[in-house]
Amino acid sequence: MNWLDRAISVFSPAWAYRRVAWRNALRSFYDSGGTDRLNSGWTTINATAEQTNQGQRDTIRARARDLERNADFAESIINSFERNVVGTGIRVQAKVVDASGNEDDELNQQIEDLWEEWCRARNCDVTGQQSFVEMQQMAVRRLIVDGGIIFIKAYTNTGPVPFSLQAREVDELDTSLNSLPGANGNRIVGGVELDKYNRPVAYWLKQYTPDGFWNGKSERIPEQRVIFLWHKTRPTQIREVSPMAKTLPRVRDTNEFIEAVSVKERILACLSVFIKNKIPQV
Repeated sequence: MNWLDRAISVFSPAWAYRRVAWRNALRSFYDSGGTDRLNSGWTTINATAEQTNQGQRDTIRARARDLERNADFAESIINSFERNVVGTGIRVQAKVVDASGNEDDELNQQIEDLWEEWCRARNCDVTGQQSFVEMQQMAVRRLIVDGGIIFIKAYTNTGPVPFSLQAREVDELDTSLNSLPGANGNRIVGGVELDKYNRPVAYWLKQYTPDGFWNGKSERIPEQRVIFLWHKTRPTQIREVSPMAKTLPRVRDTNEFIEAVSVKERILACLSVFIKNKIPQV
């Protein structure tokens, strides 16, 4: 009740009551939707997921990687995800049944042995550097920090199975390619080629020199050869965004607070006091 209502209540309490009741009825049914003093500084804009993410996607990813490198407790959280999500990795238990309904133990064992052999670094990774378990751990890490990771299906002539995976970072998507629908109805958004239903049909990845510099060209890879691992949270979302976007400021502040406390304690440990008596002790 404001001052005017209190003044009116002196002469007509019923009138003052009705004024307060009607004013309360005009308020928002949701506290978060009100425009009162508590929400006066809460400015929001409704936009599609891609319009919301594309402007700050690279900045958020870079800051998340910085904390991955420099914040020890952030690294411990990521390691916990790797241990608990991946564990010992994907295992295969074959159960082939013959025409009589009995399991073919010999064939099952051959399939499981072949899977174990393919999971070795020289077979599953096109670079021959990571085992399949290590690739899974990297995928979980990049999903948390970068928001996603890309795997290209490579068909080779080496190994027990002519198939391996090539890991690529989301940075390699050519974001300079953004086009309106062409003759086939496809358009490119953030390096992802989409049909009229927003279904990915191809990915445009940058080509790099052996020393890691982009040569200005991009390669179109059909969707059938691409495994794009990311988490979609809105229907209009086309590409990834780091899940750490919500926690980056708090993680950074906590990291700086811990560093400030550590510096403070180191300085205090260096301080000392010397007491000198003017009169010699007897």
